[in-house]
Amino acid sequence: MPDTVKNLELIDMPDMEKARSLINHIGLPHQPRVVMQALRETQKESPDFGRIVQIINSDTAMAAKILKLVNAPAWGLRQHISSISQALALLGIPRFNVLVITSALKEAVVGDDASLHTFWLHSVNVARGTEYILDHQHIFRNFSELIPEQVYLAGLFHDAAVPMIAKRYPLYREFFPFLLRERDRVPEVEFAKLGTYHHTISYILARSWGVAPMISETILSHHENGAVRVPGTMAMAKVSAALQLADYLDLIYQHKIGNITGVDTWPEEEWAETHEETLFQLDLDGAQLSDLIDDFFIFLGQQE
Repeated sequence: MPDTVKNLELIDMPDMEKARSLINHIGLPHQPRVVMQALRETQKESPDFGRIVQIINSDTAMAAKILKLVNAPAWGLRQHISSISQALALLGIPRFNVLVITSALKEAVVGDDASLHTFWLHSVNVARGTEYILDHQHIFRNFSELIPEQVYLAGLFHDAAVPMIAKRYPLYREFFPFLLRERDRVPEVEFAKLGTYHHTISYILARSWGVAPMISETILSHHENGAVRVPGTMAMAKVSAALQLADYLDLIYQHKIGNITGVDTWPEEEWAETHEETLFQLDLDGAQLSDLIDDFFIFLGQQE
């Protein structure tokens, strides 16, 4: 078993041993050394910006990918970013860390495989959506322990295991339409096929990449109805609920813009009826959900 898994403090879930066994077969992408070094410097009491820039620039390929990503519309910067130092200065350390992790994770789990693009786009939109929903519902204001950049990572990593498994087991790709069509039945069918769940593997990956335990643990619950699979805090329940809702909203959005075809969307009223606890955690009723969906679609459309 890779040391990165063996030495992690993980929640003891019923499927954990099977998940570890599967990881032994598919491999667990390591966080690049350059990323670890840069993040370690940013976490110091007095981080050296010059040193951070020097570390990232030592890997020219990674630096180029980071610059390509930060200049994408989704990052909302109104000027072209031509250097790592400029990106760091404009974003600040917390957002810069998210940028670096996003770029490295995409390379690690998707790479240049165009067939996995839809799942990566979904992960990014769920990351943005989870953060957006918690902000929209004023939850960050009421739960100071929640940090937007950490919440973003919950969405980013929530489906990260899907392309990992698909690369090793091509037949798993046949499961993709089901993943998109019947989200609430995913755990049942996936367990029958794998003996574990993609969200357990995603949780382990997030922990191995240094994502905070509280945030990582919400990944375990993103197919649950408004609940967490492990005992947690009220703040965890809010993040878990936002993650579930963001997951649903982006599937509707991807269907609307034509990225997902041949799959019927889950009607809004039906989803709301089966996710009452999720909506309760977010202080939303049916009418407010409709307004939130409209607002979120506008938000995504502005960042494309």
